[in-house]
Parts: sequence; structure tokens; C-alpha cells
Amino acid sequence: MSFLDMLLNRTQDSPLAGQPSVSPGPQGPPPPEELGGDVVQQADPDTISDELQNELMVLQRKAVETSDVMERLQVQRTRRCREYFAGKMNTFYAEDMGAFLPINSATMSAYGVSDDDDDPEPLLSWNLYRATGLYIIAVLSGGPPTVRFFPANADNALDLATAKASNTITELFYRTNDIDSMIAKEAFFLYNDGVFFAYTRHVLDAQRFGTHDEDVIENQQVQLSDDAFGCANCGVQTPASHVAGQLSGGGMPGGPPGTPPPSGPGCASCGTPIDPTSFVPGQTTMVPRKTGTKKVPNGAEVLDIFGRLEVRVPPSAKNRQDCQWLQLRTDADVSQLRFEFQDLADKIQPGDPSDGVSAESRLARISTQGGGWQSPGGYAADDGGQICTYTRTWLRPSIFFRVMDEDRRNELLAMFPLGCYVAFAGNTFLKARNESMDDFWTICHAEPGEGMIRPSIGEILLDPQDALNDLMDSEIQNARMSVPQVFVDSRTVDRRAWMQARQRGGNMFPVVRQGGESIGDNFFQTAPASTNAGAQSLRQEVFGPISQYLSATLPGMTGQSDPNLKTARAYAQAKEQAMGRMGIAWRSIKQAHVEVVTQAVQLYIKFRTMDVTLPQITPSGFENATIKIDDLHGQVVAYPESDEAYPMSASDRR
Repeated sequence: MSFLDMLLNRTQDSPLAGQPSVSPGPQGPPPPEELGGDVVQQADPDTISDELQNELMVLQRKAVETSDVMERLQVQRTRRCREYFAGKMNTFYAEDMGAFLPINSATMSAYGVSDDDDDPEPLLSWNLYRATGLYIIAVLSGGPPTVRFFPANADNALDLATAKASNTITELFYRTNDIDSMIAKEAFFLYNDGVFFAYTRHVLDAQRFGTHDEDVIENQQVQLSDDAFGCANCGVQTPASHVAGQLSGGGMPGGPPGTPPPSGPGCASCGTPIDPTSFVPGQTTMVPRKTGTKKVPNGAEVLDIFGRLEVRVPPSAKNRQDCQWLQLRTDADVSQLRFEFQDLADKIQPGDPSDGVSAESRLARISTQGGGWQSPGGYAADDGGQICTYTRTWLRPSIFFRVMDEDRRNELLAMFPLGCYVAFAGNTFLKARNESMDDFWTICHAEPGEGMIRPSIGEILLDPQDALNDLMDSEIQNARMSVPQVFVDSRTVDRRAWMQARQRGGNMFPVVRQGGESIGDNFFQTAPASTNAGAQSLRQEVFGPISQYLSATLPGMTGQSDPNLKTARAYAQAKEQAMGRMGIAWRSIKQAHVEVVTQAVQLYIKFRTMDVTLPQITPSGFENATIKIDDLHGQVVAYPESDEAYPMSASDRR
């Protein structure tokens, strides 16, 4: 082997920089990704054992099953309120069947209370419950509550910058989630369910929020120093490039001009021939370099509002901090879950977990959310063909002490120090991660009380609604009976000819007198039904003052005029007085929005990596407000607007 071959082999074996970059090929849109908390270990079916998966399933089931009786009662109550709001009032709950049934001849016959009438009168409803609810929802959703961020230290410039940026993040969060629609949904749940649950998280979704180009950075080896050969005579290292130049005929750089080159390359300093075995490779290191670009989905802070039929919490907990667990159940098309969890698509099947009251709550959700109240039979049926129950449960670390095996318990505590988020599709384990419910969930009740089971705003109107329906049905029946019935002796008058004759003045009908009796003795006319003055007065009271007092929808709140009020200020004062009791629910909404917005800001700081501009309108025109990442390292505190006693629209604020 020649010296040149030996040299080339040496230099080729040393790592060199400048490897070619590879751009990723086209890919389909990824499924939306919900990012959780400080994930110490992201557990999925590939990284968590089957034993731990079963342990988590048993834990979340045993945690919730102790409240099955109360949950069943709450599902029935909430379902009744939502069905009344939709106008489905002619139903009753069959205890033996565990379902709501319509009031008709078929169902009544089964319980032995039907009169077997072939042509029953229709049951009418006069939806006072919904009319009052829409007034209350309109008032509570007049405008979102104002949340202000203040610096923890007004003398700290970083805190001031973070407070200003947090207020801009709040406006961005409200725009992203259409806060006007969200607060109307909150009011709907407060009126019917008595509580709403706000779920805030950061979501990556290319279809909803678009994409952006992101550089692909990969670590590559870079040469820090040249390869060289050491001289045995003087110790000077000669760069390998110089040696290669000598081999190509460049001469000895260290010799006098015109000196012919020796038989082999020599030292650059003394000219001593170089020993090929003295090769010293240059130093290299790994350096991050751009190798291409890729499309990355944009993310945003997303807010979802759920009601009592979707979220389950311990009944005895006084607040969210006392909740040892929180469970969210929704019903999605099985294809949607298979798309989101494509690695488990073959395991995800339609159906529900079949634990406790899952079937009853699922049927309630399908009926109320899917328009089952429109069906003639009363309620929709759960065919289970394409619907899968998606169960997500948040467990606090304290619940791991239900596990008696100390090694297994310590393993769970080490894996989920903040708490465990675990998701199932039916009975199929999907994923689990280290996550605390306090970072994402907010609970808001309509009324003060003990525990998590509290009355709704509209629940007090259920009985007046039933009374109004009965009173109105009674008046309708009186109206139907107001036309008197006529009884006639068929031997005196030809009834068929009488009924078929054209009715006009001066008609003459032949009659046959029986035994010299007066013709009038052969006719009898019933007395027309008269209106019950007491019942009519009670109906007016139920429809008016009683319902207004119970629901706190006084005339001033509903915009009714008063001859004693002459000025706009007087009407405004009357409205404020009428809305007094609504302040209880409004203050709860204000505090809930403080928690929701604080969570949104924390998620923004945690997951955003780029500056964001938000167009705003100012007296001088449109201007961009920039949320800079560098301004989000201070300490801030959020408070509701102190002088905002009642919901105010944008026009009211102006």
C-alpha cells in the first residue's frame, strides 16, 4: 500500500461535518393534542404494564362507586330540569324500569291508571320554566366578567410587564373561545344543573388554529481542528492538508527554493520524512444545525364548559380542593376516538364502561344532547352502534393509599406525584399522565351550600310549572265543555234528518208527540261548564307574582314598564334592585372566571414559545399588542373587577 493510500484511509476514518440535510416528506394532519401538566412520565399502553393499567381502572371505579346512589338521583333531577327546559314535561319516572316514560294510554295502562280512552285529549304544556330561564340566562350572560391582573410587586419592572401581558393574554383567550357563547352556556347549566365545570387546557390543532413552519434542528459532528502528522525529530505537527499538497507535487514547504521534493512528504518545520503511523485525528464535537423545515400545528388555550350530566365529583366535597377525584364522561363517535388514538384503533369499540350508573347517565346525555325530547315516545334510545363513552378521570395522589400493596403504591406515587390523569374508551386503556386537576378545572355553583350537590336556579320552578300545566289543562277542559250537550227522545224527532239538514233560520221539522206530552219534555240540554274563579286567580298568581318571586325575575329585570317610573335613572335603579338575588350567581361566575383565566395564563406561559400579536382597536385606529415571551417571567395576581356588581355589556361599559 502506498503512502497516499495510507493517508487517505486515515483521513476518511475521521468524522467530518457537512452531512446532507433531509426535509421531512408530506404528512397528513395529526390529531388534536391536549397538553397536560408537568409530565414526569407520559404513560401509555406501550410504557405502562397491564397490571398498572388494571390498577388504575380499579382505582377510578372504586373511587366513584361509593356515590352511585346520589349520582343516580342527581342524574334524574338534572335530566328532568333539562327536559322541562326543552318542553318535554308530560313524563314520569318509572322506578321499576329506571327510566322516564311519557304519559299516554300505553304507559298508564301498564300501571292500571288509564281509562282506556281510544282518543285521549292531548296534554299541553305552558313552558314557564323555559321562559323564566331565558330571562335569567340573558341577564347573567350580558357580558363576561372583567378579570384584572396586578403585579405582585408594583416596584418590580418584570412584574409590571407580566401583568400587562397577562391582561392581553386574557383578551386573546376570550377571543379564541367566543366568551359570549361560553358564558351563556355557563348560565344555562347554572339554571338547570346548579353547577358548571370549566375545563381549560392547551390544545395543538392544525385544522382549528393553522400551522407554522419550524426549523428541524439535528446534532451534527463538526471538525474543530485539522488532522495532522507528528514529527519524530522536532515534534511539530504538520496538517494533513499540507501533506496532501506535497504528495500532489507542491514541494517541501520548509526547504530552500527549488529544492526537489524527497521520496516522501516531510515535516513542515525541519523536513524530516513523516511517519504515516504518527497520524493524529482532529478534534470534533456535536453541534445543533438546521437540517430542514416542517409544518407544526399551532396551539391555543381552549375552554370547554360541562354540566352535571358530564362531570362527576365526590358529593361530600366542599370545594374543588376537597375533591379527591373528578371524572369527565362524554359520548363520541368511535371513529373520532380511533383517529385521536390511532395506535389503539383496533382496540376501541363502541359501548360504555358498564359500571355503576354509567348506562343511565349515558342515556340521559344522549337524550338531552341529541334531541331525544323531540321523539314521540319521549326519549331517545341508546343503540350503542357507533357511540363510545370517553372517560377521563383525575385522581389525587392521596387516592393511591387505597392500594394495599406498598410496592405498587410507591410505584404509582413515583410515577404520578402531582396526581394521575387516566383516560379510557369504554373499558380500553388509552393513556395516563402525571397531572393535577387544579391546573385545569374550575367548579362554579349557582347557590351557596354544603357539598357538591346544590340546588339549581330553576329547580324551584318545577312544581309551579306542574301546577300551571294542571290549571291550564283544567281551563282548556272547561272551554271544551262550555258547549252544552243536547239529549232528545228519538221517538219524537228524526235525529238523523235533523243532523243532516241544512242549518238556517225558519227550518221546520215534523215531530211526534208522545201521550200528549209537551215537546219540551222530550229535550234536555246540559248546563255549560263555568270557569272556576278561584282556579283562574290561582293560575294568574302562579304565572305571575309567585313565579317571579321564587325565581327572582321581578318586573324590573324583565324590562316591564311601571307608571311610577319617569326617568331612565329610575328604571336603572329598579333593574339593579330586581337583579339583587342574581348577584349570588354572578359573584360565583366572577370568581370562577378569575380561576379560569389564571389557568389560561399559566398554560400560555408554559407552552407558548413565540411572541404573539393581537390586533386591538384604539382611538387612533387598529394597533397590534404584542405578547412577548420575555415579559412573562414576573409574578402577578388576578382579581375580579370590584365595581362590576352585575353583568355589563360592551355598550354599557362604553
